[in-house]
Amino acid sequence: KIIDTHVHLWDLTNHINNWVIHGNEEYLKRNYTIDDYYNNYPDSTKMVTIEAADGISSLAEVKWIHEHVKVKILDIKHIAYINMTQEPMQFEDKLSEFEPYNFVIGFRDIMSFSQNSCYSPCDDVTLDKLKLDNLQSNLETLAKNNYIFNCQMYPHQLLRVKNIIVNSKVKCIIDHCGLPEFVNTQTKNEWLDVLQEYGKFAKFKISGIDINSNQSNIFEICLSIVTHVSHKNIFFGSNFPVSDKSIAMITYNILRTILSENELSDVLLNNVENFLWRKF
Repeated sequence: KIIDTHVHLWDLTNHINNWVIHGNEEYLKRNYTIDDYYNNYPDSTKMVTIEAADGISSLAEVKWIHEHVKVKILDIKHIAYINMTQEPMQFEDKLSEFEPYNFVIGFRDIMSFSQNSCYSPCDDVTLDKLKLDNLQSNLETLAKNNYIFNCQMYPHQLLRVKNIIVNSKVKCIIDHCGLPEFVNTQTKNEWLDVLQEYGKFAKFKISGIDINSNQSNIFEICLSIVTHVSHKNIFFGSNFPVSDKSIAMITYNILRTILSENELSDVLLNNVENFLWRKF
């Protein structure tokens, strides 16, 4: 049994997922529902859905998922989108809109920037002092309200903002293994530094390993994470439906070879249960 910590769902008739409709991945241009997910992952007992709507429609997405939660009586937690670098007063106003939905346990604002990868959807906010000041204040607000910060940046960015995240005392989950880039020795070492530095206080999500065409590095990525990060701080995520199921299965089988049975149970189930369900 697993608790999947990275699931995307959408119904294109809602007209809130334009990045899918106007994207280049034809296989994504259909509805992906809860039933579709469980047809692919029948052993999943619970799930964490991750924002997949256009940013302006994050609250509409929450309301849509909430209707599914009520009708199907499902145990779902959700990470919504919010602009983490907006002015703090505006941030607090926007945050208050999500208060009625107690299954929303945290927020993500993709900030991934890389000169080496075709996956680089953002400008580098870690070079903008005003945005970093806003980020620090807004992270502190998340912490005060017991929300999680679901962080998706590249290693060089994560190293720059480490002290901001630590000082905010926010609960932090690192997306997609910290987006490793095996471009050269420098980028690889930056990623290893992230594992060592963030492994002291953050959770790492083994998900989306196929990003940056890392299929041939899956074993090394998994082994490096379990070497430098306590298995108690590792989660598993399928990245459904963006990542093919074969990637999740390869990752799962590798974890079976490098973890004990008890450690594997922690990564797939117990860690998430303890961190996301018993504390919320």
